[in-house]
Amino acid sequence: MDSTTNIRIKELRKNQLNLSQEKFGAKLGITKTAISRIEAGVNNVTERLLLSICREFNVREDWLRNGTGEIFEKMSGEEKVASLLGKIFTDKDSEIYDFRMSVFRGLAKLEEKDWEVIEKLVDEIIKE
Repeated sequence: MDSTTNIRIKELRKNQLNLSQEKFGAKLGITKTAISRIEAGVNNVTERLLLSICREFNVREDWLRNGTGEIFEKMSGEEKVASLLGKIFTDKDSEIYDFRMSVFRGLAKLEEKDWEVIEKLVDEIIKE
C-alpha cells in the first residue's frame, strides 16, 4: 500500500466529505481514535478498510491506493439519485433526518395532478 494512503484518507474525510473523524469512522464501523491513528500514519490501512472506504463513499480504489485519477467513481443520473436517497433514509444521525422523512412522506401522498404542478415549478427553476 502506498505510504501516502493515510494522507488521501484525511483529504477525503476532511476536504471532500466534510466529515469529522467520529462520523467518518462510524460509517465504516471503526472508532474516531482508529481514524486518527490511520491519518497520522501510526496505524496502517488494512485491505478491508480500504475497500470499505471505496464502497461506502463511492471512491475509486486506484485513487485511494495510488493517488491517480479522479477521487470518485462516475455515476449515472439514476445512480446518483439512488445514492442520495439511500443516504437520506439511512443517515438517522443527521440533524434534519425527521424533516427529510416528512418531505418524502408528503411526496408519497401526491396524486398525478400534484406531480404535474411540481414538474412545472422545477422546469421554471431550471430555466433561471
